[in-house]
Amino acid sequence: MVNDPNLRDRLASDLERRKREAQQAVQQTALWQQVLGDGFNDLTADVDHDLRTRFRTVTEDAERQIDSCDPTAHWAEIGNDVENAIATAVGDNFVWAYQRSEALADDVARSFADAGLDSVLSAELSPHVMGTDFGRLKALGRMESKPLRRGHKMIIGMRGSYGGVVMIGMLSSVVGLGLFNPLSVGAGLILGRMAYKEDKQNRLLRVRSEAKANVRRFVDDISFVVSKQSRDRLKMIQRLLRDHYREIAEEITRSLTESLQATIAAAQVAETERDNRIRELQRQLGILSQVNDNLAGLEPTLTPRASLGRA
Repeated sequence: MVNDPNLRDRLASDLERRKREAQQAVQQTALWQQVLGDGFNDLTADVDHDLRTRFRTVTEDAERQIDSCDPTAHWAEIGNDVENAIATAVGDNFVWAYQRSEALADDVARSFADAGLDSVLSAELSPHVMGTDFGRLKALGRMESKPLRRGHKMIIGMRGSYGGVVMIGMLSSVVGLGLFNPLSVGAGLILGRMAYKEDKQNRLLRVRSEAKANVRRFVDDISFVVSKQSRDRLKMIQRLLRDHYREIAEEITRSLTESLQATIAAAQVAETERDNRIRELQRQLGILSQVNDNLAGLEPTLTPRASLGRA
């Protein structure tokens, strides 16, 4: 049994199997890097798309509010609503990004178990890592257009009515009526009212366009700053997760390497002891063979002496 060649082959086969298992386990530790990289690529794209969608919704709501009123008379209210909506959108986006980051951390932790390794603890992320500071963000700018005053309304009406009075008055003077007569005055009132309505409509279109442009510019400025902050914070989370799981992977790799080295050393020691045992047995076998040879050489000498005694 000591010098059994089949035993030697079985031991060598078992050692090679353990080597392969250890090497495969070490290779499987790289799976978490793929899960983390792919997960953060998807997370960054999803968070950016979510933020853009929220900002677009804020802009559309603000434009509907602008179209329903005179923005010069309600600009403070519109600005307050837009700023609150932006703050809510950014906060909700950052909370969602934090929740997605936690879920990704759990996915990376499960990748170790899926690879056949021991389960590991998920990285702990602080909610403050996705916080933001709105102190550096600009408020919604003021409008250059001002509310229409009563005196301006009268000027617009008088300008339109004066043209109507002069035109109709000159025509009526042909039939002997004066410049100012009930017909010309009535025409002036009608034309003045029409001019006022037209000017009011044109002014509303102009100030609403200005208000919408201010809102879009404000949202674009916020989007530029917040998008950069969001990307920076996601990169920070990615580094935290990478460092956390890399330390775990290195510890697992070190443990597997030490286990493999211990297995190889034990196999080498067992083989050395077996070889030493074989040599010892061979030495003892040689001694026994020599003793047997010596005994065999003594037998012819002992036989004549025994015969003489009997005589």
